Amino acid sequence: MNDLILISKKNRDALEQGDIFSYITLAEYELYHQHVSNGIDSDAYGLSDIDSGKFVRDLTKYYVDHDTDCIIAKDGDTSIGFVGYNRLDNNEIYIISLYVDVTSRRTGVASKLVNEVLKLKPSVCKALIADFNTESRGLFTKLGFKSTSESPINGMREYHLVLK
Repeated sequence: MNDLILISKKNRDALEQGDIFSYITLAEYELYHQHVSNGIDSDAYGLSDIDSGKFVRDLTKYYVDHDTDCIIAKDGDTSIGFVGYNRLDNNEIYIISLYVDVTSRRTGVASKLVNEVLKLKPSVCKALIADFNTESRGLFTKLGFKSTSESPINGMREYHLVLK
C-alpha cells in the first residue's frame, strides 16, 4: 500500500467523480450483501439493492446528509480499501464502514485505515460491527475497542474506544 487519501467535505468533488466514488459504491454494495446474507435486516441497514440506481442514490444521500468522510487506501493507482466515518458534535467519531479488498486483507491495510481515523484525536471512536464479522471484531478489539452494547439493528453490536 502506497497512499492514504482523505476524502472530506472540503474535497468532496473527488468523491463524486472517477474511481474513488466507484470503488466506495462497489465496496458498500459488497458490505451490504455480506450483512444481508448473514441475517441483518435490509430495512434496518437503510439500503436496498432492488434497483442499482436507488442503491447509489440512497448511499450518496447518506454520505452527503451525514457529512461522511472517507480515507482510501491505494496501491499505486488502485484502490484497495477504505474507511468511512462521521464526526459527531461532541468530538466523537463513528466509523460506519471499513472495507479491504480480499487480496489485500491480513496485510495491515485495515489497521492503517482505522489508525488514520484515530489520528484525528476524537474523544471517543465508535464502530458498529456485525456479530458474524469475526475478523472485524478481532481487529477492533486488538486496537483497544470494547463491545459496549447491542445496537437497534439485530445482529450488530457497538464497539467504543475512549481516547480522552
